[in-house]
This record gives sequence, C-alpha cells and structure tokens, in this order.
Amino acid sequence: MNNLKELGINSLVKQVSNLESVGTCYQGVVNASQFELGLCFGDPEMLPENQIEWYLLFERADADPVRATIYGTNLSTNFHIGGDSKEAVELVHEFLKGI
Repeated sequence: MNNLKELGINSLVKQVSNLESVGTCYQGVVNASQFELGLCFGDPEMLPENQIEWYLLFERADADPVRATIYGTNLSTNFHIGGDSKEAVELVHEFLKGI
C-alpha cells in the first residue's frame, strides 16, 4: 500500500466509542509511543491499570469502513492493533507515516 488515496480513504480517521469497536480481535502491532499515537489519533481512553486504548473508524469512499482498536499500557512503545481484518493494521501504519 502506497498511500491513503490508494486505500480509498475519503475522510480523516475518527475516534468512536468503545461500543463501536466491540468484536474486534488482534490483527498486529504498531511500534510507536503514546505521544506519536496521540498526535495522529487524538487522546486515548484511559483505563484501569495504566491501560490505554484508541477506538478508530477509517471511512472509505467505495467500501465499508474499517474499525481499528489500538491498545496497550501508557509506558509501551509496542501497541497491539485489533480490527476485523489485517487492513486495520495497514491503515494505522499509513496514518502514522504522516506525522
């Protein structure tokens, strides 16, 4: 994948509620700091025991939206990515390239 236009992304990624991310499962990892992820996706949801999560929806022009959940601890630089497919991992990585 070369760029977001080739991925069919027609708008910026948006944060959604955790209820909209229910049912996603582990698809891969992203090596980034909480700061870098925050620059790209906004503030995470703070959970007990230093856990943090981003609930994301990538809207596309010619296909169904892609759900992604990024989760880990607030000291981590190796976050897990959940989603409905490996496409969630590709989109998270593509958006991070822009920061």
